[in-house]
Amino acid sequence: MKLTLSQVLAVVSLAMTSSLVLAQDPADNGWSGKGEVGLVKTTGNTETESLKLGLEFVREQDKWRHRVAADALNASDTGMTTAERYGFEWQTDYKLDEKSWVLGAFRYESDKFSAYDNQQTLTFGYGRQLLDNAKHNLVGEIGVGYREAELIGTGLTENGAIIRGLLDYTLTVTDNTEFTNRFLVESGSDNTFIKNLTGLSVAMNDRFALKFGFEYRNNSDVPPGVDDTDTITSANLVYNFE
Repeated sequence: MKLTLSQVLAVVSLAMTSSLVLAQDPADNGWSGKGEVGLVKTTGNTETESLKLGLEFVREQDKWRHRVAADALNASDTGMTTAERYGFEWQTDYKLDEKSWVLGAFRYESDKFSAYDNQQTLTFGYGRQLLDNAKHNLVGEIGVGYREAELIGTGLTENGAIIRGLLDYTLTVTDNTEFTNRFLVESGSDNTFIKNLTGLSVAMNDRFALKFGFEYRNNSDVPPGVDDTDTITSANLVYNFE
């Protein structure tokens, strides 16, 4: 199923709005989360603009856990758009015990400047808490599912089974400094997609933090003339809703 850009924006907007409403009183509904924004603008001999937005919310229950996330990236150089990407993720976990769970995960992405105009995956799998102490937290997930993607500029669609793997690590450096690394791989016969998000957050108070991030993205199978790797370095202001 192909979604248009307007539909993607509607989904992302709905997810953001709904999450913000749910997060108004986390004590009552169990939702907690954060939003972040990064904006860069230069003028003079060169005129560039870039805007990066992100939202992530998690709801913890006795047996269930839900995670919803949405992000957007837009960049321009002298009036010409150089990056335009929108993404949405939903994951639901059913807890088997304190350290393990089964999961269902959906991911959709629209990117006008990559090998694929859009990609969507639906996967099911197993997750486990591998580390959990005062300084280190590590989660691992493995699963199988289905992927559908449209190659950029061709209208051709790839689809088939995939294997999904995830490693999500957090290091508490100090009381107000945190290092994170989230590694995702979705591999099938047509393409292997890798996304790695690295971040260093420094809390200014209970609500606000500064975050320096690096994002690495790679598609193994791309058309001629299209780069297989994209990277983003960003400095963002983070607001914690919890």
